[in-house]
Amino acid sequence: MNQTGTKSKKGLLQLIKNAFAGLSQCEEIDLKESYHLHGTKVKVPIHCYPLQINLPPDGKALHLYPESLTNAIDNSCNSNSFIVFDPETYYKQISGFFRVGDGEKLVIGSQDKERQRTFLNMQPKFSDYVFSITNEDGNLIFRDYSPKAGSCMSPLLKDKKMMRVATWRRKKLKRIAKLFNGEIAALQKDRALNLIQDVNRIMENEAFREKDRDGNPGGVVRLPDDMAPFIIGDLHGKVDNLLVILSQNGFLEAMELGKACLVILGDAVHSEEEGRFHEMDSSILIMDIILRLKQQFPQQVFYLRGNHDGFSDEIAKGGVAQGLLWKKALNKIRGKEYRKEMERFYDLLPYVAYSEQMVCCHAAPPPRRQNRSYWSISKAIRD
Repeated sequence: MNQTGTKSKKGLLQLIKNAFAGLSQCEEIDLKESYHLHGTKVKVPIHCYPLQINLPPDGKALHLYPESLTNAIDNSCNSNSFIVFDPETYYKQISGFFRVGDGEKLVIGSQDKERQRTFLNMQPKFSDYVFSITNEDGNLIFRDYSPKAGSCMSPLLKDKKMMRVATWRRKKLKRIAKLFNGEIAALQKDRALNLIQDVNRIMENEAFREKDRDGNPGGVVRLPDDMAPFIIGDLHGKVDNLLVILSQNGFLEAMELGKACLVILGDAVHSEEEGRFHEMDSSILIMDIILRLKQQFPQQVFYLRGNHDGFSDEIAKGGVAQGLLWKKALNKIRGKEYRKEMERFYDLLPYVAYSEQMVCCHAAPPPRRQNRSYWSISKAIRD
């Protein structure tokens, strides 16, 4: 009885496999020249060179580049991830891009059409399921969903185009490194103390914040409506994530011109990676970068307080008291005076930033028993 059941199950599995056999099969090509797809898909081994993709119906061009890691910026092929962007806007202004990491798939014309329209500068109305890119097992799989018009892929093999994104990012990272005298690294003790003291003086009269009735900086930042905000969530010591944001597209230039601002929603410190909850070096480095950015761009960089921004014994992850470890690390590496200045920095932080287009904060207020400061913030935004 059991043996018969097992045979039946095996037979059923084989029938299913046979029924779906070949669905994942596709032609494999080594893309060295233009290639047209008409309702089909192809597999391309991952190479270091970028590609141009022209989409139907109007030949809209997108570029697909290997993503350069910030810790190996001299090599344009040190990652299995790729970025997809509109070459017409990417190098000139603030614009978005999509990352296609190992094992990930991007469908142009998917449920994410609104964001794709904004990031990739697509037509107001473009078709569902136009094109897809899958990063799988060392290959890129491209699929065209429009058999009539079709799409076209071509390699960008000229040296200038092959290295354009890597060169672009390298220049930006060098500009950021100049803020640290040439190297993005944790500051020496004395310089770090001078930096945070200077930033705290800035925070006492921070731009776009009204004072409360006691003369202290209020909890709300009212951003100018003509300033494009770049909003970053919890970084938790991921320095590379911050550098990617600063070095992609035209954001850094827009910030230098006063046309954009950086809003960090707190919790820049304390690693959330398994096995690294105790590690505090990345927290020290990322705060050095943020404080230096605030010093350089006092009216363009804003940090909102999060629940990890403090030294409380209640700040913990996986049973690790990260708040206390953070306090201990700063006392040991930077000294008690620096740690007190960091505590002062936390006390000076706002909680909410808003403009005509958006409101942002680290987290929503508690559903019950909101205190007076919460209602003061709400009133400030309404007014």
